[in-house]
Amino acid sequence: MLAKPEFNNRIFTPAEVRAYAHEYREKFFARLPKDPEVILQNSRIDPWFFFHFVKTKDQADLLNPVKPYPVHKRYLKLVTRLLEQEQYLGFPKSRRMVMSWTVIAFFAHDIIFHHGRSNAVASRKEDAAHELVSRADFILSNLDERFPKALLPHFESFKGKILVPELGSEFHGYPQGANQLRQYGFSRLLLDEMAFMEQAKDLFGASVPTLDSPEAEQSGQVICLSSPAQGFFKQICFDQLDDTFQMAGRTA
Repeated sequence: MLAKPEFNNRIFTPAEVRAYAHEYREKFFARLPKDPEVILQNSRIDPWFFFHFVKTKDQADLLNPVKPYPVHKRYLKLVTRLLEQEQYLGFPKSRRMVMSWTVIAFFAHDIIFHHGRSNAVASRKEDAAHELVSRADFILSNLDERFPKALLPHFESFKGKILVPELGSEFHGYPQGANQLRQYGFSRLLLDEMAFMEQAKDLFGASVPTLDSPEAEQSGQVICLSSPAQGFFKQICFDQLDDTFQMAGRTA
């Protein structure tokens, strides 16, 4: 049995990492309930439980691009819990952190298990936003064979959007632009690569009214995600917004 890696100065080989990740997942599946309804219910209640069945794509790996979601990376469980609990989140990222896949998997979970969700992602370019939505389609279409996929509601995928008619839930992709977002109401909104959006400040300010509902027990959520760079995104992540920034008709 492979021992848990100690996080010291040693660099682990790719083979060691793969072996540890495989063992970690197989321990989960060894304890998996036999009843498909129980698996479905546990997945509905807990996104992290559901993520054990998720697969991702790594375009940099020419031999094995399809990979299980890396549940062995402990920081991703913390990120998932924050996604469940916080209304406003800002995450600096790097390519191998799997942050985009994590948020998209969270959005996919949200629309396939809950009624009336309207989730969206905004990116610099329309094609980039559509590509992120296509990841949700990939996730829902390629769940591990041990997941009871037949019990999930039917979903329909189009360019830049996914619909779950039975639940009245949807996921859309939009290019950046404050005016485009003002006309919609969202349950959850991802602003992807926000540090490189020319209209980041206006876009963030315009997104908040689309999430607030005075009659709701819990308002919607906005998640800011980007590779690090100077500018408005950095101000959000380090809580450096000045007192004059207008958000939802009020100062920050």
